[in-house]
Amino acid sequence: MPTLFHTRHCAQLAFLLHHLRRLGDPSRMHFLEVGGGFGNAVRLLGTHSGFGSWTIFDLPFVGELQRWYLARTLPQHHQEHDDFGPLADGAIRCVDTEHRNEFVDEFPCADVLVSTHAWSELSDDEFVWYLRNLLPKVQHVLYAASAEFPNREVTQRRLDRLQQELRVVDAYWSQHGSVVTALLTRR
Repeated sequence: MPTLFHTRHCAQLAFLLHHLRRLGDPSRMHFLEVGGGFGNAVRLLGTHSGFGSWTIFDLPFVGELQRWYLARTLPQHHQEHDDFGPLADGAIRCVDTEHRNEFVDEFPCADVLVSTHAWSELSDDEFVWYLRNLLPKVQHVLYAASAEFPNREVTQRRLDRLQQELRVVDAYWSQHGSVVTALLTRR
């Protein structure tokens, strides 16, 4: 039975695909995800339409969970581990945050950055690090954040900060106004 968590990811990816299909073929796009949890977003997109490549940037122990889960749910997709450069078509890479500076120095670019709740869990300093180091390398951002954790003011401030760099294509609030999902793009 689908959980609220799975349903939310499905809605967010449908929202993303609705807009991305106007910009190109998502199955040829390169995705960078910050805080991929167990890998549900890449699993859903990989099962539905595919992707050019997908890099998940997360804590080391979470990356182990992602590799295990994705090897079982998306066995047709090759997993790469150590190289931070361009990925082969259909490849998945899990990068741990202990190598974040090395990753940023070597990672070329991505079409879409996906952050479904990870940024709402970061301190302000960590959030700014991601903005300064990852935003210049992406064209579009799928941003989803809880208005309750840490709180509505922080969530809105971070969305406002993203809008200083990017243009909001579309946004919606769900779960009785407790979650914002927005697609932003280069101006």
